[in-house]
Amino acid sequence: MLIDIHNHVMPAEALGHLRGDPGYGVTIEGDQWAGGHHVPFTITPPFHDPAAKIAEMDRNGIGSAVVSCPPPLLRYDVSGERGASFCAVANDGMAKLCGGYPDRLRWLANLPMQDPPRAVQAYRAALRQGCVGAAIGTSIAGRRLDEPMFAEFWAAAAEAGRPVLVHPAFNQPHPGLDPYYLQNVIGNPLETTVMAERMICAGVFGRHPALRLVLLHGGGFLPYQAGRLAHANGRSVRCISIRSPTTWPHCGTWCSGWARTTCCWARTCRSTWRCGSRTWCWRMRSTSRSASRSARPTRPGCSA
Repeated sequence: MLIDIHNHVMPAEALGHLRGDPGYGVTIEGDQWAGGHHVPFTITPPFHDPAAKIAEMDRNGIGSAVVSCPPPLLRYDVSGERGASFCAVANDGMAKLCGGYPDRLRWLANLPMQDPPRAVQAYRAALRQGCVGAAIGTSIAGRRLDEPMFAEFWAAAAEAGRPVLVHPAFNQPHPGLDPYYLQNVIGNPLETTVMAERMICAGVFGRHPALRLVLLHGGGFLPYQAGRLAHANGRSVRCISIRSPTTWPHCGTWCSGWARTTCCWARTCRSTWRCGSRTWCWRMRSTSRSASRSARPTRPGCSA
């Protein structure tokens, strides 16, 4: 059975909340979206109608899905109070949307990451509602996830024992990526790579060895350049060595996301998420093993 963990929804309750408050900078006319740091697009029924979502999954041979809000619903550009209000509505909507199909749909909490204490509170509330993890952006209103202001959140996420899905958002401008839709096809995996490598070098995983992340779009460039990226651990004076100069925090368990195969990667309350063809899953942890450039993805169907 194919299980999709990169599947987006826009709950009707969240859309209604945005329609009623122009302070979010979003215009929704009928099924047309404009604003919110995204190109205009059509809000199709599978985004908000659970029956339409199930029908779409059936057409694509998807047995079950772990749904999350897409980047336009990551409202990091508003105040913490307004962001927390929106996330509460979005999480209520996802819980309701998935509640009618508990064997096929699970959900990830949307969090007001611009205000880490509120994000921790929102995450704990969502866990009580039944979320199986959280979904956040790779940067938060220009701030990077390895910065000290997010330490409280990472401690809470590790304690929760649920995976955190990190979606590329919001990419920094790059003149070479302006044409040809390159900001999406190159910029997105680059953004994921920058986020993950910074967190490794900053020692976030060494401080929280139980922390689990999901890196979308094939893990960015991280799985394919891990040996080169590990070089930064010994070359940069700003890179934190977790245990010794030879420590390589990149070592972990990789699971290949080959087409129509599934692989275990993170246990969540006696259940196991499995990923489909679009996602590399990385169990990041610090290790005292000597630095090595021979790390390779494990075979399909591996157990994390």
